Amino acid sequence: MSIEHFGNYSRDESIEEKPITTRIPQFPEVSIPEYSLWNVRVAEGLDGIMREVGVVSPDGTYYALQEGEKFIINKGEGGDYEAIIIGPDGERKVLNKPIDTVSSTAENSIEYKEAKELHENIKIAAQYLNRLDEYAEFVQIHPETGAIIYDKPILDDITDERVKGYQRNFTELLRTFLERNQLYIQQLQSDPHILDVKEIAGAIMVTYDSSKGIPNIGMGVPDNARGIIYPASSEYLGLAIIDINASKRQDGVSPTISAIHELQHHTLAISDYLISQDESLGMQSAYRDGRTAKLYGANSDTITTEQAYSHDSEKYSELLGREFDARVESPRIEAQLSYLEELHSSYLQRKVNWFHAQENVYSTKGKGKHWELVGHHPDDIASSKRLLGYLQGFYTLDIVKKMYMRALAAGQPTGEGQTKFINECDDTFREAGSLIGAARTIQQAEFLVSEAWQSFIDNNPKLISSPEFNSILSQWENGSGIENLRDIILDIEEV
Repeated sequence: MSIEHFGNYSRDESIEEKPITTRIPQFPEVSIPEYSLWNVRVAEGLDGIMREVGVVSPDGTYYALQEGEKFIINKGEGGDYEAIIIGPDGERKVLNKPIDTVSSTAENSIEYKEAKELHENIKIAAQYLNRLDEYAEFVQIHPETGAIIYDKPILDDITDERVKGYQRNFTELLRTFLERNQLYIQQLQSDPHILDVKEIAGAIMVTYDSSKGIPNIGMGVPDNARGIIYPASSEYLGLAIIDINASKRQDGVSPTISAIHELQHHTLAISDYLISQDESLGMQSAYRDGRTAKLYGANSDTITTEQAYSHDSEKYSELLGREFDARVESPRIEAQLSYLEELHSSYLQRKVNWFHAQENVYSTKGKGKHWELVGHHPDDIASSKRLLGYLQGFYTLDIVKKMYMRALAAGQPTGEGQTKFINECDDTFREAGSLIGAARTIQQAEFLVSEAWQSFIDNNPKLISSPEFNSILSQWENGSGIENLRDIILDIEEV
């Protein structure tokens, strides 16, 4: 199966240790990284093929390799590394002290603590956005009548007090716009070209068929649009407009897909507003559309968008790892937030071209490769490329899940690990999308998504050694994968 067709689918064995008596030469004090001093031993088998049989550590300890095992070096920052033996089923045995990704000095620094606190606080916002995104997944549009069908799902109760705070603030926002939304719905119902109207998560959703007429609605409907979302105004909290015209949907994108996509733009706008109200974050510039009086009111304490960026300058400096010069960095941040907004909904929609390294994508700021939409700083460009690598990893998981589900439907046996993976994959995929949406910079998005990826892989260790996973990974590498994909998502380098 070619990678282009993927979009068609909505540890421990004992290891013998013995010292060797051969004297280890003394190396001069030069800058040789310690990981280069591990020495793999090979021997010729009965079939005449040379195979790895063991490895000697820098201190002379010998580790025998059993059948099916291999030795790798997992490099970290500043010379840190892990020496690992991976078993035939993916089990891992770390032979040296695990990587300290951050030195103790850095961990105690104010900058590190503040950046870590920012990441943890954004994770709270992402948890609530994930909840809103799940609500959005349950909307359906009848492709012929335009009827909007929405049965609000019953989700698990919120237990985290911080997340409950987001819920309370959203409830208050809904109350603020309740009468305005109701009045606007009444106006829309009198338009003969509107097929259906329904309020979902504070957004007014409207359907129409452009082949039969264009409604007089919002700020107008572009001729080529299949769906569009308008942010908060004096008349509504959000307005999603969906065209069911079949002639615009020859590519298989249904009205339901468009509706979910636009709703996820709305949920992200809600998340932005809630982040700006979170006192633990205190990020006044969080709302991507700026400090509009239509949402924040015209009170004397309302600040401008420019003032909001100035207020948040120290936080952006922590997230960017460089001095925040508003003149230079504000346009970069705006570009990144615009890109991350479109990435959030397109990733969740599983738009195939958004996972291909050489495909052009878009945001409100322009069109180009992923890394061409995040500004010109090399650190941001590098983060964008690594982020795409992780997204290709998550997309690969989604494909593997569907392969397992087809096998299950065909009556083929599945193991306990496969069943666990199938049950967890969709939630994990959506959670990564919510981290993308909640992140304030491309570097933060990459950091948070990489954490989510590593956590999932650690909990499903056999997956990365499965033939299905590695087959698809090879297809990425031979086609549309980001450069060094395997190094990014597996974070290993064979010796």
